[in-house]
Amino acid sequence: MTENKVLVFPLHRKFEKFERAVKRTALSVLRELRCRTVALEIYLVSDREMQSANRTWRGKNKPTNVLSFENVSRMPRPDLGRRKFIGEILLAPDYLEAKGDTIGFLVVHGILHLLGYTHGKAKDSIIMGDRETKIWHKICQKY
Repeated sequence: MTENKVLVFPLHRKFEKFERAVKRTALSVLRELRCRTVALEIYLVSDREMQSANRTWRGKNKPTNVLSFENVSRMPRPDLGRRKFIGEILLAPDYLEAKGDTIGFLVVHGILHLLGYTHGKAKDSIIMGDRETKIWHKICQKY
């Protein structure tokens, strides 16, 4: 059986310290969600890079903690074998630290977005919030 694959790319040397924990958390989230044979990429970016992405893709000229981009192009990814590429997550560790956010919790949040969860409407926000809290608590109990 082909396992899930998470590729983590720290775009700056100072973010390398988060690489292993982010990957481990993402793999744990996928297991909790019973995802099999999927792949995703996580980029650890600066506040400036996050602000640029947020401005380009959401029209908001400010940094944010996490952005998720589903694989909408459906381009083949031979490097991933038989895995289904579900998308990319951008995380801004400096922004997270400044806001007191937990990087692992936002990995959960980002993956849920890649799998179709949203929080635009109150009902959707409750469903997503409940799901991410349950997953986060389960993962934390394992460590």
